[in-house]
Amino acid sequence: EQVELDGSTVNSPHPNYDKCEENKNTEVVTSTQLEKGEDGKAETSVTNEEPEIADSKYDKAFISVKRASSAKKPITVIGHTVEDFEPLPNGDCGDGIVNPFPKEEVGDKFWSQRRRLFTLFDRGILLDKESWYSVTPEAIANHIAAHLVSNREKVTILDPFCGCGGNAIAFARRQEVDLVVCVDSDLSKLKKAAWNAGIYGIPSGKMIFIHENACRVLASYKNGKLCVSIKGNTNETGAICDQKFKVGKADLLPSKIDCVFMSPPWGGIDYGSVGKRNYTLSCIKVAGGGENVNNEVDGDGILRYAANALGQQRPIAVFLPRNINGISLGRSVLKAGYSGPVVLEQNVLNGKLKTVTAYIAL
Repeated sequence: EQVELDGSTVNSPHPNYDKCEENKNTEVVTSTQLEKGEDGKAETSVTNEEPEIADSKYDKAFISVKRASSAKKPITVIGHTVEDFEPLPNGDCGDGIVNPFPKEEVGDKFWSQRRRLFTLFDRGILLDKESWYSVTPEAIANHIAAHLVSNREKVTILDPFCGCGGNAIAFARRQEVDLVVCVDSDLSKLKKAAWNAGIYGIPSGKMIFIHENACRVLASYKNGKLCVSIKGNTNETGAICDQKFKVGKADLLPSKIDCVFMSPPWGGIDYGSVGKRNYTLSCIKVAGGGENVNNEVDGDGILRYAANALGQQRPIAVFLPRNINGISLGRSVLKAGYSGPVVLEQNVLNGKLKTVTAYIAL
């Protein structure tokens, strides 16, 4: 691998990055400049069956890595701090409330951090077993939302891996956002997300919840516009915390989308087993978007679906584990048809690196 590490700096990826009102605790660390291949800008075609496999020449493409100026400074807390505590036995975070769940269902560590996941947890937030370790902490979700949509208006954002709603709720709380399209293949997760949105007082018309395959939904859009209809009729709505959210099928999909945020499954709590910097998009596996949904699509395929859905001029944010390999990710972005920079941002809470967010075409 050829990697150019130099002393160059890049500007903050967004002119209002340092003015975001939400809780951050986040630092921009790397800008990966994608170089064009021999034939110029990469082109890719994504159909409703499977994304095309990009040319293997990109597997060794030269990626120039530059550290942002903010990455050279000590980490500073921007905004409000999040709950800090020394964990006690049985999940007690200092409030005397021990973990009421079986350890194999909810680990003590996750229970003790519940208010980091949702500050309004005690008002009745619902999570399933997987979401306890996969939902984005609220401070990070708020920052990502502010970063992705600031200086935009009337944004429709697609979250194809909504889960129990941590990121979707953060987007819906932004005044720049008109609509959050929450998609998940697990109806139980969607209903929990809708319930949680109600706890946060999200207006009923600002979020819709669609029970559908993520790849199939992404493949329904081309350059930000709905171009393929998916069979499915909505026959249920949910009365959630005195709000009336639409919970249904693909007929609820809006005619256009402006941004995509993706937090695909990382492979469970053992995602770190591949090594400190060895995680790549190929580690991600989800059900495919063709007629046979049992066919798996990896993270590269998901990114190609998203690139085709939006076009290369609209922004995508991808939420990734802290051991993501940035060079490999840069090549994946190149394969998906992008030729501009991708910014990798380390998400830090209470001095600990938690996750990485990749911003593409922002």
